[in-house]
Amino acid sequence: MYTNIDGLPNKKDELLTKVNELNPIIISITETIPKRRDNLMDSEYDIPGYTVFTNNKQRGVALYIKETLNPQGVDDLSNSKFDISSWAKFLTQDGLNVLIGCIYKSPSSSQENKLELLNLLKSNVLSKFDHVLITGDFNFPNILWDGSWPGKEENDFIECLHDSFLNQMVDKPTRRREGNNPHILDLVIVNNEQLISDIAHICPIGKSDHEVLYFNLYIEGEKEEPTNWKFNLKKGNYNVMREEFQNVNWNHMDDMTVDACWEDIKCKLKSSMQENIPKTKVSKGKKVKSLWMNPKALRSIKKKHKLYKRYLQTDEGLDYQSYILKRDKCDKVIKKAKKMYEKKIAKNCKTNVKCFWKYVQSKRKVNNGISPLLRSDGSVATTDFEKANTLNEFFSSVFTKENLDTMPSTTEASRSHGKTLLDISITPENVQDKLKKLNPNKAQGPDGIPSRVLKELNKQLALPLSILFNKSLREGKIPKDWKEAEVVAIFKKGSKHDAGNYRPVSLTCIACKVMESLVRDSIVSFMKENKLY
Repeated sequence: MYTNIDGLPNKKDELLTKVNELNPIIISITETIPKRRDNLMDSEYDIPGYTVFTNNKQRGVALYIKETLNPQGVDDLSNSKFDISSWAKFLTQDGLNVLIGCIYKSPSSSQENKLELLNLLKSNVLSKFDHVLITGDFNFPNILWDGSWPGKEENDFIECLHDSFLNQMVDKPTRRREGNNPHILDLVIVNNEQLISDIAHICPIGKSDHEVLYFNLYIEGEKEEPTNWKFNLKKGNYNVMREEFQNVNWNHMDDMTVDACWEDIKCKLKSSMQENIPKTKVSKGKKVKSLWMNPKALRSIKKKHKLYKRYLQTDEGLDYQSYILKRDKCDKVIKKAKKMYEKKIAKNCKTNVKCFWKYVQSKRKVNNGISPLLRSDGSVATTDFEKANTLNEFFSSVFTKENLDTMPSTTEASRSHGKTLLDISITPENVQDKLKKLNPNKAQGPDGIPSRVLKELNKQLALPLSILFNKSLREGKIPKDWKEAEVVAIFKKGSKHDAGNYRPVSLTCIACKVMESLVRDSIVSFMKENKLY
């Protein structure tokens, strides 16, 4: 999918609606930066589920490719002398190299810049790829693409395409402005005519006068994602689960090991969850629709696109005027819907904090996953397995192992007047109080036990967990599950291809966190009683 958007920030909401509808594997956009701005923040480019490659020179370009394709930037082309272009590559399932490019040539380009464009298209780098797809706004309005062009500039461009064995596939006008003749400014260029088909001209985004080009790309690159399921915790039958656990006799845990105790509790919980909590299907793709988008705004956008489609069929001035009126009305409806949503969030921010921060994060965070990473030997990690190993090697290399020989001695207990904390005893009441206070929205750990379940069954699980915690403290052992963590790498700053610019965030078992909190409470209480602060 390609379009000249003439300013991304104020049209992004409608763009997301179109992306949500079409679900393209590649999105190419020119003129991303509004005329009165010099640059865009990373969050303004972000589209969930896509890796973005941008160029902020002049009006800017952006190239989006599905994360599942593991795309990489092509520095040899992106850093060329031609001002505004962005390039990326990926491998198909059958091992073929695909090059994707996005180019914008300003109508006021200098002669030198025009020559650099021709040199870019003639680059030997392009010939190294099996498939090449280039989209963009080339601003050659005088080329009719029916075999006629008037000037030397146009002739040089056509000869450049022929010399590079490239084919231009657009044969209908892509830019329509009232009072001007329609022109073919936006081009789709390939090295093989069989690579794409069925170029559809779709209604422009917002008030842009450039149409959206949508076409089929024949490559086998995107891997099918497995269907996943998750528990719908809001609809769980917790009353039945409470009755089941209320009738369990936990005395048998006294003679079991720490690992066996935890496995017994965990297995009973998971079995009960399977029977009493319904599952819901996890959608394959990430939803990209704006949070504030309501049915009225969606209907207005669809009506606008329908009127533009009618205009393309009739080419009548009255139909174009109807489209213009609906376009302007649609713009007002979108702004009103957004304003109402923000007003509602502001009004309810004290009672619905989660909704407030979700909207804030959508405006400031970029969620592009993990980019291909450079290994220490200079090779590139592209698959998820390779990226995980690369990050693991880096995180392990910077982990600090404490020297236990330098730990201060506490045997004399001079400051506490001879008193020492020799034993920590955890009661069922202590455990129940902690479970009641759990945040049900917190992510679960590698054991698969959600905090919502522990909170709902706080009374029934207080006894078995207190037995487990006390046994663990007496024996100095913890269950094997508690030593594992699901590590999420969070990008901080700098190059996304450097593993050193990511920081690990670990998700551990919630039951382990409850025990840690109880131990901390005992230590803090002892220190306060003996004024050890």
